[in-house]
Amino acid sequence: MNKCKSLLATSLIFCLSVACAKADIIDEAQSAFASRNYEVALRLYSEAADQGNAVAAFQLGAMYETGKGTSANLAEAIRWYEKSLKGRSSSSAKRLANMYFDGEGVSQDFAKAAELYQLAGEFGDTNSYFFLGQAYWSGTFGQRNATKAFEAFSKAAVLGHAGAHNSLAIAYQFGEGVAKSDARAFAHFKRAAELGDIAARANLPVMESKIPAGEKTEGLKFLEELRAQAKPTN
Repeated sequence: MNKCKSLLATSLIFCLSVACAKADIIDEAQSAFASRNYEVALRLYSEAADQGNAVAAFQLGAMYETGKGTSANLAEAIRWYEKSLKGRSSSSAKRLANMYFDGEGVSQDFAKAAELYQLAGEFGDTNSYFFLGQAYWSGTFGQRNATKAFEAFSKAAVLGHAGAHNSLAIAYQFGEGVAKSDARAFAHFKRAAELGDIAARANLPVMESKIPAGEKTEGLKFLEELRAQAKPTN
């Protein structure tokens, strides 16, 4: 038993040492990048990325994409962005999504872009959920899908995205992608306004002047649920 404990302690110390070493490399790489010593930054990021550091892999992708410290190479940039996904890099997922959306360095593929925006949202990028909702709402991916838009806006709203609450209010107001409900539309407009959305602050007084007292009361109860459901972003 003591031998097992000793081995466990040794393993823990080793793991902590490796983690500290990776952190030191990242710090040095970021310092070199900030000083525009791109070749050194590239070498250090490469070293950290080879050890599985997702931040370093993303930075490598960005450097290959922009040609800093090396010749621009979109294929190599994509390769590093994809490696960074293993470490749940929302930045890499979003950048890859943008590339597939625009057809930059890859064939344009809206289905793949949607998949990656979804992944970026799961990794903590609230704006990716919101963009996904907007794309489905407007039909940017080729066909309008209000139901999928509502789902994406809902995920962004839970993470505190003010614009997503405003979009959900409009969906409820007109029964787009969800059953029509003035009470819930009012609640989402009010929550969006609380979070600072300018459009919601303009929409809320109009909605409030028209909604019956009973539905307003129902909406205020639902507003409390929305506040309670809110999750902190990563």
